[in-house]
Formats: sequence, structure tokens, C-alpha cells
Amino acid sequence: MTGPDVDVRSYFEPEDITSLGAFEARHYWHLARRKVILDALPRVASDARLIDIGCGPGNTVDYADVHPEALRLSRALAHRELGAEAAARLQFRQLDICRDDLPGGYAGVLLLDVIEHLPDDVAALRRVRSGLTSGDHLLVTVPAFPLLWSRFDEKVKHKRRYTLATARSAIEAAGFDVEHATYFFAPLFIAAGTVKLAREARKKLPVRWRAHDESLEGLMEARTSPLLTTLLVWVLGLERPIVRRGRMPFGTSVLCVARAR
Repeated sequence: MTGPDVDVRSYFEPEDITSLGAFEARHYWHLARRKVILDALPRVASDARLIDIGCGPGNTVDYADVHPEALRLSRALAHRELGAEAAARLQFRQLDICRDDLPGGYAGVLLLDVIEHLPDDVAALRRVRSGLTSGDHLLVTVPAFPLLWSRFDEKVKHKRRYTLATARSAIEAAGFDVEHATYFFAPLFIAAGTVKLAREARKKLPVRWRAHDESLEGLMEARTSPLLTTLLVWVLGLERPIVRRGRMPFGTSVLCVARAR
């Protein structure tokens, strides 16, 4: 179990967790990604358990996070979405996968936009592998393409972005065989590139003309509206049949589904 000496700020700012929870509840990126993840979830026995490490405000399985605030929000979300009886069957663990062993009894692990925050992604994946048996599942998502690195990556303390090749390499080096790997959110790739170009152009303006809102909510990537969210969730959903079975040539994220050797 993670002790009080762990510098959780090296992974994510605790005061941003509540903002992230509200962001995830209404933002098109998270709503669309949730559908991608549900499509990719491994098929396991009815009594098997999956654990979502680095869950943030939470998804659909047992939860583990280094931040107590993230676990509090996950528990509240589970009660609201699933009801008290179903939520009571879930487990909520404070865990730092860079230091703590994976609890036993799980048939699979979800690492959803987690390993890009960690100083040594392969070491963390190896720790996950040591808690699984051969044939158990791993589902990983990470941000794609170093060329898309932005102020948003810095704000949420990403250490890196990945290509299909680098994501696969890290996962395989940790003792997994990748069964399916693809980019996703191709429509956002062009939008992300445009935002980056606009930011670079803005740096050339006089300081008084530049935007100064550096909060999570103030960044372009976090902005949305009900209409935009509805539209983009639909647009991004059009690629789901390809993501589920084939490979998208580019996107803003990478999805890998693997099994422990």
C-alpha cells in the first residue's frame, strides 16, 4: 500500500482531480473513449475480476489509484451509476503501481492513459505482469505521437507520448504478447495539430495579446459545449468498427490489447 512519503504530485496534481472528474463527465473525448474501451474489454468468466489501475474518477471495474481523492470520486460515481448494492461489490484500493505489488485474484488489468505519467513505464508494466498468470489480460491506452506534444501534456504531467511501435515495444518488454494494437480518434489528429500550430503562432505575438489561463479548464483541449460533445461523440463513434477489429493509420491515442505470456 502506498505510504505518505510517495510524491503523488509527480503523477498528477491532486487538486486537479475534482476538475478532472467534472471534465470526464461532460467532455466528448472521455465519453467517446469510454465506448472504445467497452468495445475492447476482454471477455472473461462471469466470476472473474478486472482492475482499473490509475482509475482517476472511475470507469467500470475494481478501482486502484495513487490519489485518495480519485478513489473518493470513483466510489461516488459507482454509487450514482450502478446503485449502492452493485457498488458495494467493487473494491477501491490506494495503490502506486511503481512501488506496490498488484493484488492477486484478477484476470486482467486496465491501464487507461496511465503509463505516460510514470517515470519508467516498462518497470510498472513488469510489476503488473508479476501479479498476473499466463493468459491473463492487459488493456492499455496512451496518448499518440510525440509531435502532438502540447501544453495539455505538460499540465497533466505526461512524461511521453507513444507511437504504435513504442507502445507495443514497452508492453512486450514487460512480458506480454500484444494481440491487437491501433490508433484511435483519427478526426482529432488534425484538430490537435491545428491547435499546436496556433499555439506556436501565438508565441510570436506580444505578451499582452497572449492568453494566460493556464488552468486545466482554460486549455483548448478541455473546452466543449453540449452541442460539440454530442456532435463529436457521434463523429468519433464512426471509426469504432475499424478500431474494434482493424487498425486506424493515425489518431490522438493508441489502444493495445495484450495477454500475459
